[in-house]
Amino acid sequence: VERFRAVATTGLREAGNADVLVERIRARFGIDLDVIDAAEEARIYVSALRQLATRSRLDLSGDPLLIEIGGGGSCISLLRGGNLV
Repeated sequence: VERFRAVATTGLREAGNADVLVERIRARFGIDLDVIDAAEEARIYVSALRQLATRSRLDLSGDPLLIEIGGGGSCISLLRGGNLV
C-alpha cells in the first residue's frame, strides 16, 4: 500500500471525545484520521461500488440502491443516471 486515507464514520461523529481519539491515533501510529460526514461516507460507498462493478462487469444501469448497514448506523444511497442522488 503506497497511499491510503483513514476515515471514521458514525461512531466518532457521535462521540463526545472524538478529538481525543483522533489525536491518540495520530500520536501513536502516525495516522491522520478524518472524521467524515454522512454525505462523504455515501460518496465513498458509491465510489467503491463503481470500482467493484467495473472489476466484476456488473451492470449499474437503471436506478441502483445501495444499502450499507454498519454498527453505528445505516446508509441508503440512490444512483440515478450514474450519479448519487
